[in-house]
Amino acid sequence: EVANANTENTNKVENGEEITEVIHKEEEHEGVKVQSREEDDEEDEDDELEKPSEHVKEIAKEGLLNSEEAERLQQQRKDAIAELTEIEVEFALLRDQLHQEKLSRYNEELKMCVNDKHPELLRVYKEIAMIRDEKIKLAMTRRKYKRQCIDNQTHAMRVQIHQQFMKDRADLRSGLLLNTTKEWYRVNRERRSMDSLVPEFGFRVPEKL
Repeated sequence: EVANANTENTNKVENGEEITEVIHKEEEHEGVKVQSREEDDEEDEDDELEKPSEHVKEIAKEGLLNSEEAERLQQQRKDAIAELTEIEVEFALLRDQLHQEKLSRYNEELKMCVNDKHPELLRVYKEIAMIRDEKIKLAMTRRKYKRQCIDNQTHAMRVQIHQQFMKDRADLRSGLLLNTTKEWYRVNRERRSMDSLVPEFGFRVPEKL
């Protein structure tokens, strides 16, 4: 059994070494492929770089790029640059002119605002005046109705006070009359009772001497 175990371990080690060798071989193969790809790319780039030179050589051989054509192209290039420069200068001048016009317009508007002559400012003033007049009108109407309510309330209170006074006076008068009548009847009863207690007598009028 020990021998079998050692044999199995040896086989495993050998298998592991074989696997490692296979992996190394695959990595080397991949490296070779990558290197070959890089070399191919470099060759393609060299070919692409060589192609224009070959094309130029062919054009030069055919006589398409002679000295006169090159001078004409150079002159056209200079003329185009000069025209572009002129356009840029004109554009800059136009931009400055537009800025100056805007600044002058803003200055005029500022002067109009200071002098209270700007249309927008006058429109705002008009709206403010309309709102103010409307508020004043509402306040005056409110004051009018409030005064009317106060007058009505005062008149009602005066009428109530006067009616209460008249009622109190009538009650006082009727009470005084009632008390006076009771007192008169009491006095008359006492007088009659006193008359009934005094005997009859005659009163003789003295004669003149």
